[in-house]
Amino acid sequence: MKHRLSLFAILVAALILTLSFTACRKPSRTPSEIFSDAVSATLADRGANISEETPAPTNSQISLHYKPTADTGALLPTLGEIKLDGFINKNGTQSASLSLSFANQPLTLDTYMAGSQFALSCSVLGNTTYGVDLSTAKEDYLDSIFSEVGGAFDLTSVFGVNGEIFDQLTKATPDFSAYETILNEYLDLLLEAVEDTMDATVTETEAGQQLVFVLDTADLKTILQGVYDYAAKDTKLRDAVNKILTGMELGEMDDVLAQYDDFFASPEALNDLFTTLDNNPFTLTLTVDLNAEELITKADLTFEATINGEAGEIVLTLDMSQANKTVIAIRSGSLKEPEDAVSASITHEVLENTESSYKESLSVSYTKQSTSVNIELYTLSYNKSTHAFNLSTYLLGAVTQPLSLQGTYQATEENMTLALTTLVLPGELFEAPEAITMAIDLTFAVRTGDTIAAPAELPAYTDVFALTEAQIEAIANEVATDPLVGILAEMFTPTAPDDNWDENWDEDWEDDYRGGIEM
Repeated sequence: MKHRLSLFAILVAALILTLSFTACRKPSRTPSEIFSDAVSATLADRGANISEETPAPTNSQISLHYKPTADTGALLPTLGEIKLDGFINKNGTQSASLSLSFANQPLTLDTYMAGSQFALSCSVLGNTTYGVDLSTAKEDYLDSIFSEVGGAFDLTSVFGVNGEIFDQLTKATPDFSAYETILNEYLDLLLEAVEDTMDATVTETEAGQQLVFVLDTADLKTILQGVYDYAAKDTKLRDAVNKILTGMELGEMDDVLAQYDDFFASPEALNDLFTTLDNNPFTLTLTVDLNAEELITKADLTFEATINGEAGEIVLTLDMSQANKTVIAIRSGSLKEPEDAVSASITHEVLENTESSYKESLSVSYTKQSTSVNIELYTLSYNKSTHAFNLSTYLLGAVTQPLSLQGTYQATEENMTLALTTLVLPGELFEAPEAITMAIDLTFAVRTGDTIAAPAELPAYTDVFALTEAQIEAIANEVATDPLVGILAEMFTPTAPDDNWDENWDEDWEDDYRGGIEM
C-alpha cells in the first residue's frame, strides 16, 4: 500500500535519527528555513499569488459606465449618462476619455500622456487638442507671452520669472539603484545576526511541528553592536551616504557627514540606547504551529516588556487552524492586572463553497472586561452559474435590515466586469417600515490584451506656450459661450442677500452663544 512503511524504510529512518542525535548534527533545515518554507506553502495553499514572473506587456483598459434609471434619475435629475475609459498602451502611452451629460448639456474630455508630453482636448475648449512637452517647457514658456512681466497674460507668479517651476518639475530624482548591493548586504547581515543570536527551537507535535523563536533585550544589543561595528569600518557605506545626501541637496554637507563620522567615532548614542533598553527590558516570542504538510495553522507573536517599571504584554495571533476560517486577533494589557486586558479580532470565514455557489463573511469583535461587541462588516453571496452576487452590511447602524448591494461579477485572466444593478437601503434609516429598493446601472470593467485599441502615441496638438493673443481670446470666447459653463456658473454664483439679511449675524450669534454659556 502507498501509506504502508516497509521494514527497510523503518530501519533506515531509525538509523538516520540515531546518527543525528549521537553526532549532534544540525537538522537539514534550520528553524528559520522551516518557517520560511511554511510561509510560502501557506500562502500558496490559501490562494495567494506569489509568482515572481513579470507578465508580458500588453494593452489595458479600465471603464466606468453610469446610466440613469428611474430611481437614480429622480435622485440626481441633472446628471445624465457618464462614460469614462482609461487606456494604457504596452509602450507606456496613457490616455483617458470622459463623456457625460449634465442638465442635458454634453461634456467631453480626452487626455493623453507619453513620456514628457501631456495633451488634452475638451468640448468646452472647442475640441481642439492642446499640449505641452515638459522637456522643452521652460524654453517654450520663456519665449511665450506668458513670461512677459506686466503683460496682459503674465503668468510669472505661477511659473516664475525665469521658469523656476519647470526646474523643479524636470529635476531628476536621485538614483538609488546603485546602492541596492549595499542595502542587500546590510539586510543579509542583519538577518544573519538575528538568526545567530535568537533562540530557535523545533518541537515535534501530534499535529506536526511547533517552531519557537525568542529575542530579548540582550539579543538585540548584541545584534545592534555587531551591525554598528561592521558599519563603522565600512568605507563603501560612508561613500554611499555621501552620494545620496549630495543628490538630495540637503545643504551643509560637511555638517551632515561630520555627524555621521561622530556617530561611529564615539558610540555615546548607541550606549544611551543600550541604557534605555536595560531600563525597559523586553522579550519577543514567535510561536508557530505547523501541520503534517508544514502549513501554518496558528502563529502567536508575544511582546512582553517593562516600561517605566510596569510590566505588560501585547499578543498578536493569526489562527488558520480551520480551513474555512482565518482569525487575526490582538490582545494587550498589564501582566499585573490581566483582567483589564483589551482584545480585538477580525474574522474571515468561507461559509459555503460548492460548484454552484460561494458565500463568505467578515466580522470584527472587541472585548474589554465584561463588555463585548461583535459587528458583521459584510456578507458576500455569489452564484457561480449566473454570476449574481449580493453584498450586505450592517455598518450603517441598521439593526434588523442590512444595506445590500446586488449585481453581477465575471472574471477571466484577461477581463473583469462588475455590474451594480440594485441598492437596498434599510428602511430604519429613513423611518420607513420596509427596506427601500433602488435600481441602479453602474458598470466597472477591466480588460487586457493586444486587441484593445489603446492609443500608441499622442495626437497632434497645439503647444500651450505657442498660443498667440488672438488664440487665447478665441479660447476664452469658447468657454464663455458654452451652455454648460453658463449653467455651472449660475449654480455656483452666490445670490444677493435679501432685504432682511443681517450682516452682523455672526457677531450676534456669538454674543447669544456666550450669553447662554454664562447663564
